[in-house]
Amino acid sequence: SDDVKAIIQIGDTKWIGTYDLILMQISDDGWETIPVPVSEEDLLFNENPLLYCMKADDEGNIWLGTNFGAVKYDGEQFEIFNHTNTAETDNTFQDVWAIEKDEEGNLYFASFEIYERSTDGHFSNLSDGDFNLFAYGDPRFCYGNGKLWFSSFGHNIAFREAGEWTWLEQDSLPNGIMNGIR
Repeated sequence: SDDVKAIIQIGDTKWIGTYDLILMQISDDGWETIPVPVSEEDLLFNENPLLYCMKADDEGNIWLGTNFGAVKYDGEQFEIFNHTNTAETDNTFQDVWAIEKDEEGNLYFASFEIYERSTDGHFSNLSDGDFNLFAYGDPRFCYGNGKLWFSSFGHNIAFREAGEWTWLEQDSLPNGIMNGIR
């Protein structure tokens, strides 16, 4: 596919991921396509595997956000995390549209709700059923200055700091900021 969704670098190696779940590794030795093993059972309700995003963690693993959950690649094996095999998640952990990482190495996933994977490997739902933290489709999601920022199709903007969500009133935002982050 020519629809590149993400490019990351780990050490001297660059990784390219395309929408149709093609993972390519580029190093001094050239290009190598890494097949992502996906079974029909893994796909949940989807017909074709799709890639939305990629992020590297502090251990050098690649995390793929897909239409069937999060996929961790350690350079040798792939491991799928979704509501069918990860006890701390529910059926809101399916499509993963965005992944962020904080300075401590915790990962954050924008799926139908927002999940955190702590450095000890446990998942927590940070939305906890709050419809305002529903991340369907194309959320704006970033981590910076100790805050996890989120905006969704509902035009809500929130940040999470010290375990609490803070919502910004839309009329308190400068003109045009909503259009600027869409």
